[in-house]
Amino acid sequence: MELQNLADQVWDGILARDPWAAERAGRAVTTLPDGGPDAVHRQAADAAALLDRLDRIEVSGADRLTAGYLRDHLGHEVAEPERFWYRFPVTTYNAMVLGDQRASLTGVDLDDPDGPERFHALLDSHIGAVEQLRATLAEQRARGVHLPGSAVGSALETLRGHATAGAALPAPEAALRRLGAAFDALIGDITAHAGAGPAEGGMHHYPGGAECYAGLIRLHTGLDLTAERIHAIGLAEVERLTGRIRDELGIVDEDAHRAALLADPATFAADPAEVERRLRGHLDRVLPMLAGQFAKLPAAPFALQRLDPALEAGLTWGYYDVPGPDGTAYYRYNGSDLPNRPMVQAASLILHEGLPGHHLQIGRQLENDRLHPVRREFSSQRTFSLAGYCEGWAEYAAGLGYEWGLYEDPVDRYGRLCSERFHAARLVVDTGLNALGWTFERAGAYLRRTGFLSEVEIGTELVRYAVDDPGQALAYHLGHWYIRELRGDRDALGFHEAVLDEGPLPLWLLGEHLA
Repeated sequence: MELQNLADQVWDGILARDPWAAERAGRAVTTLPDGGPDAVHRQAADAAALLDRLDRIEVSGADRLTAGYLRDHLGHEVAEPERFWYRFPVTTYNAMVLGDQRASLTGVDLDDPDGPERFHALLDSHIGAVEQLRATLAEQRARGVHLPGSAVGSALETLRGHATAGAALPAPEAALRRLGAAFDALIGDITAHAGAGPAEGGMHHYPGGAECYAGLIRLHTGLDLTAERIHAIGLAEVERLTGRIRDELGIVDEDAHRAALLADPATFAADPAEVERRLRGHLDRVLPMLAGQFAKLPAAPFALQRLDPALEAGLTWGYYDVPGPDGTAYYRYNGSDLPNRPMVQAASLILHEGLPGHHLQIGRQLENDRLHPVRREFSSQRTFSLAGYCEGWAEYAAGLGYEWGLYEDPVDRYGRLCSERFHAARLVVDTGLNALGWTFERAGAYLRRTGFLSEVEIGTELVRYAVDDPGQALAYHLGHWYIRELRGDRDALGFHEAVLDEGPLPLWLLGEHLA
């Protein structure tokens, strides 16, 4: 009971600062967090007190998983105040919280008796959150942590997109002028300091950046590995997968093979509707393969939908969106710049994002009533990250296509092997940029050799690793590598149930559980 009470407190704290999770839990949201350092310090102090309580609770049996889960989560929250200063809140991925806040605003029913009052309170706090971004950037600069030049353009484009979307809110003119002024001041501030930071990015540029990156590795992967060890794993995995491309497909000259693919109109989709048709076609081939591999599938349906075009420029692909008010989960695909987006990885992509990847795992998680909400429900809180498990599972799931004969077509097989090798290359490039002093030129050249990306995609990926979200990209292949090692020669059905039935766990804890 004591552990249950502590888990309740952790979850209540998350709901108090995450409006997206609160709305999913059926709670009315009356204010939006500003995301500033004061709130992060309060959160860390609360986490330290809860961690101290947890250490005094005697735990046994099935409670060990929940206790381990909470210990991991609270430990990362205690570490958050130092990590906070190395995250730039205005980059494409980090600024997505502004879109979540707008969704809270547009979700208010203005016909409810308290609707207008709640809308205006939320709008005030949304404006405050935009203003706080400028204050955070100023404090980062005072600490020697400057937004790199390589990220300035995409940050400005992202913020202009959010400003445009904010101007369309159904709010009084005076409030919209305040919101517009907050965005203008923020954009002007970034422009004024555009040359102050390093030209490219990477955490090694900043005081204390190496120590922070080590913590981000643990946060995003759930494993206690050094950057040097991960770099070595990545190099070995890239070599292994390059060997498979050569031996299984007979491709020795990859440059010539890619040139032939890029010259073939069938490599590209003509329009966003064709992107969706191709993804749906691969998904339809997967569905008959699931029986006998999984004891149960999620009840929530899965659908495809294009991303908001205003957000597409800063994202390489798209993202999985958990079931919302309509009960449906979506893969929101990128439908922009299609003449420069080869579709050779479409089969691998939809296995990763849909079934048996994210949708199977996350759908089952959200429908698993045995789990406490702190383990079952999703939150946008950074320190609630279980990317090593979630992305590792999705990549492992995409790899099941080999066993099921879904990559027999040479183009699909090459696309899957390229995708897998690209995720392995991320281990090399992310650690290279953030810990080993790699330049963007060196990292970009490595991605050209080991991935199948356009120059635009390479550019957005480098900014993602070195500026937007250092360490997060490690979760994909490192999680896949670890889950594959855990499986060994185990029976597929039994292994899949052991991995999925307890919901997402930090990978170190998953290893203990399966042992």
